[in-house]
Amino acid sequence: MSVTEEFFFIHSKNLENVNSRLYGFCIDTAGRDMDGILNDADAHTKTYNGCFVLVQDKEKYIYISQDFIGCYGLYLFRKDDYFAISNSFHYLLDHIRQTFPLTVNMDYMKCFILYRLSPSCSETMINEVEMLPRNVSVIIDKESKTLSIYKKIMEDEIVELDSDKGMEALDNWYYSWTNFIRNLCAKTDKVTVDLSGGMDSRLTFLLFLCSGVDLNKIRVNSTDDGLAVHAEDFEIAQAVAKRYKFELNKTFPIEYIAFSLRDTIELSFYTKLGFHKEMYFKRSYCGDTVYAFSGGGGEAIRGYHTYSKKKFFEDCLSMQSALGLDIDFMDGVKNVVDHGEDLVNDIRGCVNEREFGRHFYKQGTMRNHFGKSMVEQYLANRMRIAPLMDMNLHKIRLSAEDADLLMALIYIRYCPELLDFKFDRGHSIDEKSVKAAERINKKYPFMESLEKQKYFSDIDIYFEYKPFAEPAVKDGTNQPDEWCRKVFHSEYIKQNICRLVSGGFYEHAGKFAKTHSYQSLRAICVAIAIAKVDYDVVSGQNIGNTSIYDFLEKMAEGNYYE
Repeated sequence: MSVTEEFFFIHSKNLENVNSRLYGFCIDTAGRDMDGILNDADAHTKTYNGCFVLVQDKEKYIYISQDFIGCYGLYLFRKDDYFAISNSFHYLLDHIRQTFPLTVNMDYMKCFILYRLSPSCSETMINEVEMLPRNVSVIIDKESKTLSIYKKIMEDEIVELDSDKGMEALDNWYYSWTNFIRNLCAKTDKVTVDLSGGMDSRLTFLLFLCSGVDLNKIRVNSTDDGLAVHAEDFEIAQAVAKRYKFELNKTFPIEYIAFSLRDTIELSFYTKLGFHKEMYFKRSYCGDTVYAFSGGGGEAIRGYHTYSKKKFFEDCLSMQSALGLDIDFMDGVKNVVDHGEDLVNDIRGCVNEREFGRHFYKQGTMRNHFGKSMVEQYLANRMRIAPLMDMNLHKIRLSAEDADLLMALIYIRYCPELLDFKFDRGHSIDEKSVKAAERINKKYPFMESLEKQKYFSDIDIYFEYKPFAEPAVKDGTNQPDEWCRKVFHSEYIKQNICRLVSGGFYEHAGKFAKTHSYQSLRAICVAIAIAKVDYDVVSGQNIGNTSIYDFLEKMAEGNYYE
């Protein structure tokens, strides 16, 4: 048993072996069962919330569709009449590197090093493999053995907030999630919601507060780990808990079943390596499904990423200087960003310079940073649910003059008293945004609607989680951070990072790991991703379909596939 059972590899020479399956979880209002989802003839034309890839094997066609955010990613390789597709970049490489020559995408690699998150809208570390945009589905003709792309209409920022349709979209978001939370809490107490001092987690917490569920029957999480970076967050969360009379970090009666070190590493690496710098390694999976709500993606509905291409380049140039690189990476950054801008314009139409950063973030960074973390959590039987990445909410166009107006209106319309509490790190919502939100709310007053309550009454979550790993012994040997350090310090990694990137970056990665207590492996995981993909290219035919853990282990031991 292996985590690779949770990914598919479909290629033009094995179409007869494809099976219908929902990978991940889907949130739907239609009150259907799993068969209804698998047999929906129009699923590839629709958009759903969740974290999934849906494969439907029909008589003549195979349909592959994805959630609104595109959390997993669909990775496509083409060569002449041959194609191969997977929902894992590295699982795809496991199969194609044996047969086809591949080349390292140096532009993406350079941009990945310099940008603080993931810069990919469609690029990967391999030139011959693309990550399909989040607004597409795939149709495979089984008879002709051809693959075509179906472009869905992405209702992304299509209505003005200050309008009837804008308020309808916002209220639909509110009703769908408050109903979903009530339905879920009526069935299980294995529900958690994050609450920090930030703006985003508080917006998600607002939905729980407005749903009327008993907050003492679920777990409200707030990080209390002694680190200075989290101290203020916990203090603010304590103030909220005192006001609303609930307990923070309530003991959660759940059985955690141990993963082996191999399972832990492969779960994160097959999901995220080369697209995410932070590996939230899972040493166990939940015996009972846990539903964990977060404020993930909230930055896309406020002014956090309001910056131009010029500012993006300036930030990357500053990072290049800080890393002490002895070669110029900015040509690669420019190529990746220009490519991403073309994709943004194709999906959205031309965006103004000031809004470039937010749309670049939405089409690439958000799905890689938050979406892939949702996949990682799902594989440990923990449904990571993000109401701020909802398709109804993203129908609303942010104001070009006041990008925080939507966030301010959510507070003012549904629970203004949550603004009584400060936000962390000196952040605040501008008083002008609050006043503008109050004017809009007065213009379109919120009134409880029984019709909308009824419409969203059947909203539910659909998935079929099955443990992919045998329970491991908890003997203290599952130490993924130490294992990554061992791989990083191997002679192969050092030589190849110095050859492909620079000795300065290798030194930076090692120093960062020693001097940082939070996510100390960020740069080390970048280095491992680069060396691993270079190894795929240079020695792919000799590696065969060896798993990612096995050949990185060999790399660390100095036993290479020549």
